[in-house]
Amino acid sequence: MVPSKEIVTAIGLPPLSQIGVVVKDVDRAVEYYSSAFGLGPFTTYEFVPEKHWYMEEPSHLKLRMGKAVWGSIEWELIQPLEGKSLHEEFLKTNGEGLQHLGFNVPNYDEVFDKMKNAGFQP
Repeated sequence: MVPSKEIVTAIGLPPLSQIGVVVKDVDRAVEYYSSAFGLGPFTTYEFVPEKHWYMEEPSHLKLRMGKAVWGSIEWELIQPLEGKSLHEEFLKTNGEGLQHLGFNVPNYDEVFDKMKNAGFQP
């Protein structure tokens, strides 16, 4: 396994901008993260993307989201409600927890290609 510092350097990732956590219940998770870690305030809402694909097929998706800012990082809570998604798959396979890290990049296609070349499966 390639050390993460080498991957970050090879791909040219900027500083971390988002932590995504999949949860069973956003409202319960907001309560927990607020009281246990002082995160918040959270904004909660339902999200239905205009376009969504799951395993390269168009698919309906509905999520309940909770977002808060923690310094320069967005803390994102994701509760799958309807449709097939990587979030639902993650919850069924792993339970609640850290599902993704987000980075704001100036050229998505270039970074996507670098990640594929580094061995990441899109």
